[in-house]
Amino acid sequence: MSALELQQLVEKIVQRVMQRIEDDAELSRLIKSDEQKASVKATAAGKVAAGTTSSAADKRLYTESDILALAKQGVGELVVAGKTIITPAARDAAKLKGIEIRKE
Repeated sequence: MSALELQQLVEKIVQRVMQRIEDDAELSRLIKSDEQKASVKATAAGKVAAGTTSSAADKRLYTESDILALAKQGVGELVVAGKTIITPAARDAAKLKGIEIRKE
């Protein structure tokens, strides 16, 4: 399996897991709560200065869309908990947008 095929497979798995989470009302509520917290933190960080750091210890999964949203807010560094999952597409987006990802 090539690296590209592996990345596509991981993305497909993540999409299916996210769909199952969205279909479960309780899990969906918890995930959306985490996303709102991360969004508030990123927005606050973006208002301080462009190219600032965002820290979202509560968020457990970052996808490409999360990284693109942070890039729009001017975040240049993302600090995450050690067990946080960052999809391959999210890592690629971070590289393209100049966002450094650092684990605590």
